Amino acid sequence: MKRIVCGAILLLSIMQVWAWKTPAEVQSAAAAMENSPGKVDLYMDASRDLVTSHPGEAVNFAREAISLAQKIRDRDAWIAALGNLGLVFMNQENYTAAIEPLQKAINERTKTPGADGAFALPLAQDYRRLGICQEKNGNLAAAADNYRAAASAALQGRDREEIANAYNALGEVMIKQQNYPEAHKAFLRALPMARQAGLRQFGLTIEKNIAAVTALLEKSQEMQNYQAEIENTEQEVSLIRDSLSRIEENRQILVSEKELLQMEKTAKESELETQRAELQAKEAELKIQEAQTQNYILIGAGIGVLGVVIIIALFFRGKAISRHRKELAAEIKKVDSLLLNIFPREIAETLKQNQPVAPRRHDSVTILFTDFKGFTAIATAMAPEALVEKLGFAFKTFDAIIEKYGLEKIKTIGDAYMAAANLTRPDPLHAVHTVAAALEMQEFMDTWIGKQRRRVEEVWELRIGIHTGPVVAGIIGEKRFSYDIWGDAVNLASRMESYGEPGKVNISAATYEMAKDAFHFEPRRTVPVKNLGDVDMYFVKDLAIELHPASGAKTK
Repeated sequence: MKRIVCGAILLLSIMQVWAWKTPAEVQSAAAAMENSPGKVDLYMDASRDLVTSHPGEAVNFAREAISLAQKIRDRDAWIAALGNLGLVFMNQENYTAAIEPLQKAINERTKTPGADGAFALPLAQDYRRLGICQEKNGNLAAAADNYRAAASAALQGRDREEIANAYNALGEVMIKQQNYPEAHKAFLRALPMARQAGLRQFGLTIEKNIAAVTALLEKSQEMQNYQAEIENTEQEVSLIRDSLSRIEENRQILVSEKELLQMEKTAKESELETQRAELQAKEAELKIQEAQTQNYILIGAGIGVLGVVIIIALFFRGKAISRHRKELAAEIKKVDSLLLNIFPREIAETLKQNQPVAPRRHDSVTILFTDFKGFTAIATAMAPEALVEKLGFAFKTFDAIIEKYGLEKIKTIGDAYMAAANLTRPDPLHAVHTVAAALEMQEFMDTWIGKQRRRVEEVWELRIGIHTGPVVAGIIGEKRFSYDIWGDAVNLASRMESYGEPGKVNISAATYEMAKDAFHFEPRRTVPVKNLGDVDMYFVKDLAIELHPASGAKTK
């Protein structure tokens, strides 16, 4: 009799599975059942029925189904219960919580060997539901991957409705990613599946999606063409504007720089003259002291106690003379340092010997120019002290880099920096070393820009241009000397800088021919240069060999 009653209760429970009203009804029916896959199904059905009216209990029943399936060691029921928990969370719009159980169910389903078509359908549903959750969370790339996986599983299970659902969802995500061609393909795959499944209303929805994405494709193509025209025009206008701005900017900077250089040279020459006079006076004083010392020694040789006193005095005078000689050597070193700050070492040594420095032609020199983008606007917005401090920091780093690669600093004009290789120090790899120095300058600037952005400061972007060719080098001025180089090669190097882009190293074809085996390059366009014809340009990408600045290059 007891068995008949239990069977009747079980039958009533199964009949009510799609109409659970309250959690109490579920608990009552479950209490009358033995632990079995049927009881797992009861908990899952109840969790879906109560998902809106009793959301907390719905989640508890879904978790109870997972726990019971593990307890009775029914792997298929456990996997289904995992997917059911994800579905409950998804229906409650808790998409973040739904992701974990859905992903776990998918992982377990894909581990099952020899899955047939019937098993592929729930896998497709879990993939699609996981895609919905990812899409709601804004992870469109992951959503697209899951929709593709859902379509693949549905194709294996030959379920046309699920295939249509997966491809339609994929198309909608592709629209959000503005990948209109892929969206169009997905909708075209979804439409025949919906029609064959008899889903007339869904088919009309997909047809509307196809019409919408077709219009977007046409509009996107028109916008791409229009945008390309705008970009070309803006680039040409920008080049013209930059050229005009740089001409006026350089004119103003040259006037100010010329006055500043005159003041600096006057001060340094005055300092040098003062130091030379002091050195001459100290030398004369030392000669007088040496003569006096000799006289004291001769007199002291014939005197007794007085001689001892004189010898003691001479001892201390000798120490004073030694101290003066050390001071003299320090002053001479300071003068040498000042000369080396103004001229290359070879030129400074020639001037120290009071010998004339004749102009000299160099057949192959690599010239480097740098310039900060929009420096005039930056300088206007910054306090003078902060501007000079930042510019000094950048130029000090540039000085160290060009010294490392054997280049000579020629001069700075405002924010422009000029250096050259193979002038006073012969270097058969001067083009390679100059390009390597330029890349290191840009690496320094990349690091500096990152720090500026983290401190929310104005970013300084650097352009670098390089050209190789003949120049004439020499000293100009009679009282205030200046070492400089001239020639078409200098002008063309400056042009390479102005035609470059921030963050890149732009070189001429002449430099490319001498350095092409040491680096990777990106060919650019040809530009007409006055009196020089058309010139090819290249962007330097990175090193192709292992470079040793002091001893040359070695192939990797």
